[in-house]
Amino acid sequence: MKDVFGGEILAILPKYVADRGNCTLVVKGDGENLILNKSIKTTIGLLGKYYMIDLVEVRKRYREIVFSKNLIPIPLSRKDIFVPL
Repeated sequence: MKDVFGGEILAILPKYVADRGNCTLVVKGDGENLILNKSIKTTIGLLGKYYMIDLVEVRKRYREIVFSKNLIPIPLSRKDIFVPL
């Protein structure tokens, strides 16, 4: 997973690929695009594991701050924040 999440990630997008199903497109800052054979939900879970954060607790804490139940920004590090659109 270091080759996927290591480096600058610009976007994580859901993508349907014929004969493979629901996949995830990872757009990286170096111009490389990766297609993972995992759903967007699984990929975000793996991203949380990579950065060693508990996504359930982050969602509970930030839900009250931003007054939203679903579209919660996830702080990955001091300079990286995952913002769902």
